[in-house]
Amino acid sequence: MSNPKLALIPSGYNDSVVYSILPSDGSGDFIFDRGDSATRVNKDGLIETVSEDYPRLDWLNSDCPSLLLESQKTNTQTYSESSTGKSLTGATLTNDKATSPTGEYNAMELKEDTSTGKHRFFTGNVNVVDSTTYTLSFFVKKNSDNRFIFINAGGLIGVSGSFNLDTQAVTGGVQLFETYPNGWYRIGITEEASSDVTNGYFVQLQQGTTDASYTGDGSSVFVWGLQFEEGNLSSYIPNLATFTTRSEETCTDAGDATIFNDSEGVLYAEISALDDDLTFRTIALSDGTTNNNVGFGYRNNSNVIYTFLKSDINSGSSVTVSNITSFNKVALKIKSGYYSMWVNGVEVYTSPTAFILSGLNQLSFDNGGGGAKFYGKVKDLRYYDTALTDAELTELTT
Repeated sequence: MSNPKLALIPSGYNDSVVYSILPSDGSGDFIFDRGDSATRVNKDGLIETVSEDYPRLDWLNSDCPSLLLESQKTNTQTYSESSTGKSLTGATLTNDKATSPTGEYNAMELKEDTSTGKHRFFTGNVNVVDSTTYTLSFFVKKNSDNRFIFINAGGLIGVSGSFNLDTQAVTGGVQLFETYPNGWYRIGITEEASSDVTNGYFVQLQQGTTDASYTGDGSSVFVWGLQFEEGNLSSYIPNLATFTTRSEETCTDAGDATIFNDSEGVLYAEISALDDDLTFRTIALSDGTTNNNVGFGYRNNSNVIYTFLKSDINSGSSVTVSNITSFNKVALKIKSGYYSMWVNGVEVYTSPTAFILSGLNQLSFDNGGGGAKFYGKVKDLRYYDTALTDAELTELTT
């Protein structure tokens, strides 16, 4: 197999740049932008904050990093790392009682007292809008046997459920989102609001899967990093006092006209979506416009990967995969009046459609014109300026 002309295997970055390992002269490097700080999971599995305009290489549950690109999000849950603003019933909530997922000693302990009743905290003044999806999440760690976390968000988004701290089993609307080192789990609920309301939610200790009163014995659990955001789950956004927003990320303008071949080539990536949110998220070769571009990404159908070719004509193809939030290997081959799409070792589409491409001079995580930005994770991205053989494409995407 010939060497790629451009290769991004996420390893190097600096202020406003993601380095490609090929070409070696820097012409294949990407311009990166994000207007404020953000968090990532480092090689040791700890959450850390990176500065404005620094890309994030994320190691969450992986032995190699991925370039993480996300849309703008706001954590509207104030005091996400402290007991401030929480109302307590039959329990105490104490700051700085354990090491949190950042490696700092700043996790809270939710401890039940010996009364008979509910043992919980309540956080209010959360606003939701009818027919809008929201995600409530936080990090929990076991500190006592035979205890469940029960989330009661019925008065806010109409959903409740439990998390078993011993087995990690969930019930109701509760989900186990992510697993972290040192016994930490990120759990929560994603749900569409059924009305405009300002309310809150309860986080409580339980002896089982139901919302029940019981006599406490001093058992406890560690809690940290509360987040309430519109849409699906995103990376943790610290909110220490007031609403905190993470700006969208863009990664664009790699390469030049000397790298890309207008008549044939292969664009390849190993990518995963952050969620299956039915939006267009694309990676494209282009001349800086959407009238002359070629690429692939996700579209407004569940678990679909699609390719597109727009020059003198509009053309495209798509394939349904088992899960776009898992990593998939995708290649788009163009040559001599046809193109083909390969996914996970299989040619899934081929078209004899004639096409004309000219002036390709950049590779971006968008549709070429700045729209349909790619939000997800990228383990590997390559461009070959010749059309690979079927055997090579099978090997590359397997």
